[in-house]
Amino acid sequence: MILEEYVPSTCTTHGHKKYRCADCGKFVSSESLDLEPHDPEDEPVITKAATCTESGEGYYMCKNCGQIIPNMIVFIQSPGHKWMMTVVYGDDGKAISETVCEVCGEKRE
Repeated sequence: MILEEYVPSTCTTHGHKKYRCADCGKFVSSESLDLEPHDPEDEPVITKAATCTESGEGYYMCKNCGQIIPNMIVFIQSPGHKWMMTVVYGDDGKAISETVCEVCGEKRE
């Protein structure tokens, strides 16, 4: 058998091999090749950024075909608030403390 045609697989299309008889030149057989795996981009596409109170999410895309890779969904854990206490003095000279998130500005009572 002589390999007459070879088309490599990609991540979206099957490749194949076609063989001919070395003696008579007739078509003998063909072989379908498995798909290659997707090649993910280095960084995910973030569709929802994480906030102080909610998780975020995203996905990876294939470098070769541009499709979303279904088994590479990203979940980004919410970091929580970053509380900071400040003290201000009122007109009467009394100290008033306030606890505020440095990230989102939410005040804690």
